[in-house]
Amino acid sequence: MERSPFLLDSDREFRVNIWDFGGQEIYHATHQFFLTKRSLYALVADTRKEDTDFYYWLNVVELLSGNSPLLIIKNEKQERKREINERELRRGFTNFQETLTTNLATESRSARNLK
Repeated sequence: MERSPFLLDSDREFRVNIWDFGGQEIYHATHQFFLTKRSLYALVADTRKEDTDFYYWLNVVELLSGNSPLLIIKNEKQERKREINERELRRGFTNFQETLTTNLATESRSARNLK
């Protein structure tokens, strides 16, 4: 876990906690201890593997976080693109906000607003 405090304009502190769940099934039972209400969740998917179970992760966040908002970040390494059925995910999960694309290897970023 990595903790990063930020100071807001109002001099109030805003805290960011970053966890890498890794996705292995053996750890699924522990996720409930880390998900909280009033949070923003970012699901980072490696597009080279195409093994991210979006339905599992969106269900977990929806059930355990009080319907906190969730972003999907597609890490398009080696220029491999992955299509996600965002319309279907939006129908099933009201907390799904937006999909962003990036290449974390080159740090070139682009965002696509789907609202």
